[in-house]
Amino acid sequence: MLRALFSVVVLMLAGCQATTRPDDARSQQGRERPDRERPDAAGEAAGKSLSAAIVETTMPGWKASAALAPIDARSSGMRPVCLYKDSQESLIGRKGPWRVVSSQNCIIDEIGHERFYLDFRNKAIYLAASERGNNFSGSKGRAGRPTDESGRSIQWYCTRSTLAGITRSRNDNYNICTSEFTQTVATPASVITNTLFAPIAVLAHATDVVVDTGKLYEAAVESGALNGAWTEFYLAAQQGIGTARSLNDLKTARVQYDAILSGDESLKRLYEDREAKLRQAERESQKLREQQENQEIEKRRVAVARFRRTVSAGMDSHCGLVLSVNGPVAMVQAPAGVGQYGMRISELYPVGLASCRFINGVYQRPNIAY
Repeated sequence: MLRALFSVVVLMLAGCQATTRPDDARSQQGRERPDRERPDAAGEAAGKSLSAAIVETTMPGWKASAALAPIDARSSGMRPVCLYKDSQESLIGRKGPWRVVSSQNCIIDEIGHERFYLDFRNKAIYLAASERGNNFSGSKGRAGRPTDESGRSIQWYCTRSTLAGITRSRNDNYNICTSEFTQTVATPASVITNTLFAPIAVLAHATDVVVDTGKLYEAAVESGALNGAWTEFYLAAQQGIGTARSLNDLKTARVQYDAILSGDESLKRLYEDREAKLRQAERESQKLREQQENQEIEKRRVAVARFRRTVSAGMDSHCGLVLSVNGPVAMVQAPAGVGQYGMRISELYPVGLASCRFINGVYQRPNIAY
């Protein structure tokens, strides 16, 4: 009876996650998949495809990150990219070809789809797989887990189970354990369990995985995703800078395209030339505005002088109807509360060219240039 109960428990556990790391996995750190070649850590041209070498020459400095995409990747301006290859090719582990698909056709929880972000500012490629999933045991907060210089995880602990030769299929959550752009750095442990009927092999895949930066870089290059996104971004930067209609527009373009502007001499020259032209145009525009303002002031000065020379009873002024004129003084019907008010003719203005204001019954002459 105890043996039967023990067998049932083993069968139940076989389909669940392993939650502890097997001892024999600790000795396999740094082991890579034997079924394919990767570029070496220094990125030597001999270890890269021709297209990767071309990108390295024309777009130097790009690299795939060992860390996952930050949670604010989209809001910080990184470009999302979705790749797809035939599901049968994915199931048998073929290398490609990867194809770029639109966001509408990116079904990330289906086999054959992968997602990453392009960070133009730092020329980095970040895998966008989740750190959560049915077969993911996690790494954050665990003492001694490898991290990058910013403290982000670069190694994760995954679990998958095989019962009687049947491996759990990919679950409905795209994560670091299901992505094709990771590689195992620890081997699984195997356990043989006796049941009521016969011995059954329960293979508990308790493994450490890391981002396969070489494979991720190659896929970004060979699919055309990196070159296409960079070219699109570059052309957009040219358009945004070249068509800026004001210095404010140009500053906005600089913020938007600073990731590429800071490292490209031709764009820098385009920006500087556009800035010089816009500053010159602004100076000319300011000069024209000043000329127009001076012309308007002169026009009003002439109108005021004509009004004061010809002012007479019955004419309207800026402070009301002129009741009478006696030498240099005119009596006007001021606003309510003031009544009739004597003003110097030199203080009178035509209607609409000045405001009429009294404080405690005393007229306040407007501060204008005419």
